[in-house]
Amino acid sequence: MNPEITALNRLRGALRQSVTKLENYIKQGASEDKVVLETKLTKVDTIRKKLFDLQKRYYELPPEADLTETDEAIEQMETSLEEMEVSLKYLISKHNIDDKSTKLNIKENKTGKLLSVKLPDIPLPQFSGKYEEFGNFKSQFISLIEDNDGLSNTQKLYYLKSSLTGEAKLIQTTDDTYKSLLKALEDRYENKRAVVDSQILSLINLEKLNYESAEDLRKLLDTVKKNLRTLKTLEYERNNLSDVLIINLILQKLDKETRKQFEITLKSKEVPDLDNFLTFLENRSLVLEYVNKNVPSKSFSKDQSYHKGFSSNDKQKPKYHQFAKPNKSFVVGREDKMKQCLLCNKDFHPLYRCFKFQNMSVHERIKYVSKENICKNCLNPHKGLCRSTLTCRICNSKTHNTMLHQGQTTAETLGDQAAPIKPHKPNGSINNAQNSSGCVETNPEHLLTASISYNSQQKSVILSTADIYVKSENERYKLRCLLDSASASCLLSNRACNLLNLKREPFKTYITGIGGNSQEIKARVKINISNEEETYSRNCEFLIVPRITSLIPSQKINISNIEIPNHVKLADPNFCIPGKIDMLIGSDIFFDLLKADKIRLANSNLILQESELGYVVSGKLPTEVTSNYCCVAVETNLDNAIKEFFEIESFPTDSFDSTKSEEEKFCEEHFLQTRSRTRSGRYIVSLPMKENADSVLGFSQENAVKRLNGIWNKLNKNNTLATLYKAFLQEYLYLGHMQQIIDEDNSKSYYIPHHCIYKPEKTTTPLRVVFDASAKTSTGQSLNSILLNGGSIQDDLFSLVTRFRTHKYAFSADIKKMYRQILVEPSQRYLQRIVWKETNNSPIKIYELNTVTYGTVSAPFLAMRVLKALADAEHQDFPEAAKIISRDMYMDDILSGAASLTSAKSLQADLSKLLRRGGFELHKWVSNHPALLNDISTSEYSFEDTQSNTVKALGMLWKPQPDQLTFKVSVKKKDSLTKREVFSQIARLYDPLGIIGPVIAKAKIFMQSLWLQKLDWNDNLPTKVLQVWNDFLVKLPGVNEINVPRYILSEDVTKIELHGFSDASERAYGAVIYIRCVTHSGLIQTKLVCSKSRVSPLKPITVPRLELSAALLLARLMHKIVPVLDLPLDKVCLWTDSKIVLSWLNMQPHMLKTFVSNRVAKIQSLCSNSQWRHVSSKCNPADVLSRGADAKDLRDNDLWWQGPEFLLRDITDPEEYPCPKDKTFEQELKRNVTVSCAVTNDFDFLDKLLNLTNNY
Repeated sequence: MNPEITALNRLRGALRQSVTKLENYIKQGASEDKVVLETKLTKVDTIRKKLFDLQKRYYELPPEADLTETDEAIEQMETSLEEMEVSLKYLISKHNIDDKSTKLNIKENKTGKLLSVKLPDIPLPQFSGKYEEFGNFKSQFISLIEDNDGLSNTQKLYYLKSSLTGEAKLIQTTDDTYKSLLKALEDRYENKRAVVDSQILSLINLEKLNYESAEDLRKLLDTVKKNLRTLKTLEYERNNLSDVLIINLILQKLDKETRKQFEITLKSKEVPDLDNFLTFLENRSLVLEYVNKNVPSKSFSKDQSYHKGFSSNDKQKPKYHQFAKPNKSFVVGREDKMKQCLLCNKDFHPLYRCFKFQNMSVHERIKYVSKENICKNCLNPHKGLCRSTLTCRICNSKTHNTMLHQGQTTAETLGDQAAPIKPHKPNGSINNAQNSSGCVETNPEHLLTASISYNSQQKSVILSTADIYVKSENERYKLRCLLDSASASCLLSNRACNLLNLKREPFKTYITGIGGNSQEIKARVKINISNEEETYSRNCEFLIVPRITSLIPSQKINISNIEIPNHVKLADPNFCIPGKIDMLIGSDIFFDLLKADKIRLANSNLILQESELGYVVSGKLPTEVTSNYCCVAVETNLDNAIKEFFEIESFPTDSFDSTKSEEEKFCEEHFLQTRSRTRSGRYIVSLPMKENADSVLGFSQENAVKRLNGIWNKLNKNNTLATLYKAFLQEYLYLGHMQQIIDEDNSKSYYIPHHCIYKPEKTTTPLRVVFDASAKTSTGQSLNSILLNGGSIQDDLFSLVTRFRTHKYAFSADIKKMYRQILVEPSQRYLQRIVWKETNNSPIKIYELNTVTYGTVSAPFLAMRVLKALADAEHQDFPEAAKIISRDMYMDDILSGAASLTSAKSLQADLSKLLRRGGFELHKWVSNHPALLNDISTSEYSFEDTQSNTVKALGMLWKPQPDQLTFKVSVKKKDSLTKREVFSQIARLYDPLGIIGPVIAKAKIFMQSLWLQKLDWNDNLPTKVLQVWNDFLVKLPGVNEINVPRYILSEDVTKIELHGFSDASERAYGAVIYIRCVTHSGLIQTKLVCSKSRVSPLKPITVPRLELSAALLLARLMHKIVPVLDLPLDKVCLWTDSKIVLSWLNMQPHMLKTFVSNRVAKIQSLCSNSQWRHVSSKCNPADVLSRGADAKDLRDNDLWWQGPEFLLRDITDPEEYPCPKDKTFEQELKRNVTVSCAVTNDFDFLDKLLNLTNNY
């Protein structure tokens, strides 16, 4: 044995003797002398330090030293020291009992004398608001406080409030007295039904035990007994049925071995008894506790085997797959000797490698390390000085680890290879299914990156890999496989199975790996494997798994110093290069592959083992590994969107950016080059695809057939649904929008699955078939993933609806089956195939869709682009109608009108004629004047609600005959809501023009207050917060009574003006615009046009800055609305009640600080200073918007609907306001810094003369 190991073992034996002496001292009765006890406690600490130093010396030994026995011995001593430390501290604590402890007088004793015993203080019971805990809390509190006559009611009230936490602390009473608070608690929490429900749910939601654990089993058993006791006290007795249900419920939560042991105790047909079952669990937990007692957790070592498993029996297939035996299979890579992680307790890794620790912020890491007494330099728990020589890689400090470094960290300080990850730009091509580029594609959101690169000497274990050939459809494919003699099964990755298009056989079983982690298997395949020369061939069965392992090897291995004989043919020539593993060969084939020859390479620990596949490389190899760690933090889309919602001035009404992306330019050019028209005028388009994209599509017919069979399972249960579905596809076929094909070749075709959306309440189209072009093929690609969408080429909803309000005679219609009137290039129709059968038992037929298909990402672009092309082509014959198609269309809806009835009729006729030339037909007509519907059949009318004659106009509810816009809101009050549900309810408040802006603003303000509470998305709202929201919901239906005129102009108008108002409060800011019309007779009318509001940013800013932000919001909104209305405006005025803002707007931006300067400059670029006016706060309608309002209050608020009264009179020129001299105004001014510079010349006369005359 190594002399150094011998010496260390002697030192370990001496420490063991010291530990044993201390153990005997405590067991035989420790002294009650405090000084002696403290001395022994110091001795424990001294031994622990020596033990830690000894362990470090062991770990400095060569790696080949076997330390299994040493680890166990040291672990046992550490456990003994901890137990002794606890015992000694307990004995010492007896000497430190507080003199103020309660004295217990015992009167009944033999001597008849009073005995005074010191006891610790009894803490007050705590109650957090859980129904099931209230009974125990009440009985304890009454015993301690209520029955104590020495306490006043005021003191009892104080103690009761001190005992309440969480939700219970929010309980309110009519008067602040002890009795009323106790009564309120009893009224709320003495709810028998709620307690019973909570006990039942507790039984149902028991945590599942995945492995044998005495602690977890005891926890489960205690929970069950507690619930049963509580139910019994509530007079819910058990019976035979409940016992059986409870037993089966608990059995589902037990680990497999415990269930097995319980089944062994039963007779074959015996119905188990609940009491016996609980007794079994009690005994089982004791057995597990005894078995695991004094057995320390062991480190992995090379002499230990973790490859136990069960082989599946292929000959005896179970009748029901769920009874198949589990298989165990896994791969062991690098050897590590370390303890279980202190933080996650889930794996054997050092703290700095723990994902949970890495995901903490620096502040959280420091807090955790300090709390757990972990060394801040080496991140290990030890006492005394740290002997680590490591330093912080950022500041070179020896006082903290790099992961605890505080301060700004840049990519340059962390490593040479640090670089931000950039979003991938489309270039017209698509990656193959087998992508090994390593690129990360991400959305351009908030992205933080940092990387660390360092070199380290490690011993890597080279696992046996080989290239193997698989036959599929008479072709051979090469896969990289891992040879694992410890696996009971052969595995194949799902990726490889898809690429080879292998036929799967349903098979349900489980495979189990390290730690008892199991994975469900749902399918298997039978394939033929062979070597490259086909001298070896065998049929094998493989289980399909999502993924076998990570890249093997994990790092590239340098083999420049290794000499491999020339005659040796390696089974895997790239064994040293990291690569994917798609197959695992288990023990049933492994030994069949091996041959006799074995070569041990010189100057290394590598072995070449001959096999049928070639020589397999395995063994250890010392390598210098460059480890690159890259941390990427990307905020989730949901949180990102909400945060952006609260950011200042995130407003989408800036001028439209006309620049197009490369993808949009390509789609435009592609359309212009490929479009054509039939003799009848219909358009034929080509699908815009990524370059060579169709070649990556895999097989999709099998999935489409499977989805079709699922549809028929649904149709067989509903005859009405089946009739409508068949009628829909029959019409598709009758109109020539699809055709049956006989060609069965599906090698390149894409089969689109379809399903239906059924809404029986709709009278016109209760059923709509939806095509799923996002369904993935065998390669993971879909039709939508290879198509380009082309971007949006239509005006936004805000503009369309606003412009719709300027027409005196208005109408709306939509294009009938718009997508299906556009033909797809015949050469591309193989990408639009579907399968269908007339009955469930009929043969499946294949059809090709001839037209643009809704459900494909390019359909919206192609449809709108065809309409614009049609409008351009027919512009000379129908100039006004062409303008409407280009400007007033949103998808297949037309929203337009005219100033006179004659013009409206003419426009209506021209629209129908123009669209008919392209094969389109208008239907579902609606108008505010009956004359525009005289020539249209009543079957072509469209009303959303036939009783109130309302119709949806791009989401807005329109009553055509009174010609009013209205609202319909139905939100139900609930007893409990999550944050996600509340945000969803707010999102359903649709108001694109901001007509009920104050109501929306109040909802936004609540949204922000809820966000600040840091609740998770699925957390229930606290009682107080829920009450506030429910109060809002109760008043919300008041918006259904609000009706506003659609038409915003007046008859015989001579002057049109726009007046905008802005205002801000500490919680929100907003802008509102009114139109002011003066008629020929002098009558003045004002109407609300639109509004926008924003909540104040999360970071508090001053009110003047918020007022300036509101002014910018108004300027942007006005800049947006003027071209949208397209009216001859006589005046545009903007009003604010902030004189400070008006003064800032009259200054040069460079004189102001950055925040104010940027916004002032933007406002001045959008409108002139002469347009700004001052309005008093009481006359400012934007004040209603910035503070929010309930629906009922808003309905009767004339200031909101008509604007201030002075708009109905003549408006004078604005006043001149001097610059305010208050503190806020002066704080935003830049300071002027004057620099004086004096320059002296020391040249004498001769030097000066030379400088002036000498050219050299």
